[in-house]
Amino acid sequence: MVPRPGLLAPGDTVSPESFSAAIQVREALRAVMLAHNGEPVRPEELKTLDRVAAASPLTVVSAPKASRCARRRRTGGRR
Repeated sequence: MVPRPGLLAPGDTVSPESFSAAIQVREALRAVMLAHNGEPVRPEELKTLDRVAAASPLTVVSAPKASRCARRRRTGGRR
């Protein structure tokens, strides 16, 4: 869990893997936002968001035929 309000506590570090994942998510979110202005979204960007969302307590599923996301109830597993 990331502390608030500064996101990271003083002296905390981020692994190269976590940093890379954050950049991938940022770019995928940027692509989805651009889709609201008519730009195409690549399937890899939606897969990135689906992968990250699946690892979080709230599951968000991207809709490939639309430029929106839909909630779904998590069944089993971690809540």
